[in-house]
This record gives sequence, structure tokens and C-alpha cells, in this order.
Amino acid sequence: IVMPDMTKIMERMQKDPKKMQEEMKKVQEAMKKGDMSAGLAVLESIGMTPPINKPNKTSNILRLLDVATGRQLQSIPQPSSFINDMLSGSSAMSSSTISFSPDGRIVAFASGFTSPITLRDVNTGQELRTLKTTTIWPSINSLGWSRDSRRLASAQRTIKGNFTGDITFSIKVWDAQTGAELNSFAGHNNFVNGLAFSRDGRVLASASYDSTIKLWDLSSGVELRTLKGHSGSIAALGFSADGRFIVSGSDDGSARLWNAQTGEMR
Repeated sequence: IVMPDMTKIMERMQKDPKKMQEEMKKVQEAMKKGDMSAGLAVLESIGMTPPINKPNKTSNILRLLDVATGRQLQSIPQPSSFINDMLSGSSAMSSSTISFSPDGRIVAFASGFTSPITLRDVNTGQELRTLKTTTIWPSINSLGWSRDSRRLASAQRTIKGNFTGDITFSIKVWDAQTGAELNSFAGHNNFVNGLAFSRDGRVLASASYDSTIKLWDLSSGVELRTLKGHSGSIAALGFSADGRFIVSGSDDGSARLWNAQTGEMR
């Protein structure tokens, strides 16, 4: 990591403190709007962050391959940023997540720290829309589609805007056709790494590193129940075809079957 020259920054602050204050105000305004690129660009211009290596700004590439032949169908460069470059060695913070819609027409993709969710047409590679959140420092770590491919659920971790290091974990449900945010849930106290819609699309299940599964009513937006029984982080989650049961797999070495209506373990 290339660190900024603090001596030059201090000299600049002493020379023109008013201008420096104005620049920092621009950064805060950009961050509040969720415009991370603009905020980081201002920080870079005043020397608060090291310059971004321009040739590597498109080093992240989304590739779509034909499974039968191995032929590459699409190669789509993804933009980078100072934050992503700085955290490139940390898989926990710079992770990517990708998910195909059940009808196979759309691929949802988010790469690295602060990156939004991008929806692309599988056949053409064309960007259909971008799902942007207004929260500060978001990072997507899980995606899940409804059976009819009309809704997409995402789990994200967010660092609070005061930079105290406090992290919140939330879940959002999006209209994949319009990009509108339909629901927002919070309740887990660790990373959410599994999302599953019930077959009828009425309930969303979320699995977390906090060893719990939560069920959310998508029409009312309320938490229905919390399923407890695992002693490790939950790595896999799914509904049965009839929607009556939920199966989960955990790092504690166990797989469990739950009654989706009562929350009881089978």
C-alpha cells in the first residue's frame, strides 16, 4: 500500500486551511449521496489518498463462458477504485459475488468494496441497470433471486459514515425490472452469506455468520422468526420445493432441516 505524504498534506493545510476545509466538505457531501467515486477523487486531488494506478482501473473482468464448449461469450471490464486496490489482498473485504436469474437471462454482479450491483443481459453483455444504495461504504457479499426472476435480494455490510469502524449488516430486496428498492431488513449481527426466496415468493430466508437463520415477510416487511440451532456460521441455505421446509448447512459440520411455518428443527 502506498501511503500519502502527510508532510505535504500538513503544509497544504497550514497554507490555506479554508480551502482544505471546503475540499473536505465536498468529500462529506459526496459520501452522504453515496457517490464514492466523486468523494475519493477529491481525496486523491488533495493528497489524502495515493493516486490510483490508472492502467489497472479495469483489471477486474466479468467473463461469461459457455459451459458445454468452454467458449468465452462475454468479457466485460469492471471499474476499480483506490479502496478496492488498497484491499485487493483481503478476500474478506474485496470479495465479489455473482448470481444468474432463474430464467437464465440476467446476471447480477458486484465486485469489491463500495461497488454497486450491476444487472447485465447474458446474451449481449449489455448493462441493463445499476442498483445503487444510499448507505456509506457498502459492500455486497451475497445475492439471491426470486423464482420468477423479478426480484433480487442482496446482503451488504456497511461501515458507518463517522469512520469509527462500526459495521452494520442489512438485506435489501430490489425490483429487477425497474431497479427500485422494495424492502430493507436489518437484524443479523454478522455477515449474511446466504439468501433464499420461498417458492411462492412470500418469504425470504437469510443465513448468517452469527449462526442464525431469519425469515422475513416480504409483503409486510417484518421479521417472522429466527431459527437457532447451529453453533457455527451457516454456509448453505434453501427451501424445499413445497416451501414447507428449510435446509441449512453450517461450518459446525451439521446440516439441519427446519419447519418453515413453526421454526422447529426436524
